[in-house]
Amino acid sequence: GQDSRVTASIAFEGKARRVDGERQNVSKPLIHLIGGYNRLELEGSQYRVNDTGVLYEVIINGATHTSFSDLIFVYKHFADAKWLQRHRYEVEPERIIQITRDYVAAFLDRVLYGKSSTLLQPVSYAARVDSPRTSGYPEVELQVTVR
Repeated sequence: GQDSRVTASIAFEGKARRVDGERQNVSKPLIHLIGGYNRLELEGSQYRVNDTGVLYEVIINGATHTSFSDLIFVYKHFADAKWLQRHRYEVEPERIIQITRDYVAAFLDRVLYGKSSTLLQPVSYAARVDSPRTSGYPEVELQVTVR
């Protein structure tokens, strides 16, 4: 957070660990893409947003830890039958990669060029019930935290 050369950060899954066990400070824009199977472990609990920070947590339902790398393709086509029985593919690997690309691009466009995107605008619960989203991805839930 203190390095002036860093404008923003992108995290794919994983935990933001500190030696002292405290939450990681967010003082610049950060997007964290989280697989829906891991949301209880990762969502909303590891960051403290400061006055200058903003946190975008992109939860992709149906995604797992391996969904954000080429392993998702390797496992789907080459894993043994026992592994495939334990791991469902609710969302095709190509779609998860497309979602990842689109959200990262929207984030970088906002941070670096000031462009807005409907992908980074949260949708209220009432709006989801009364008028389901017509843009974006139905697999994705977006949480935005500012101070």
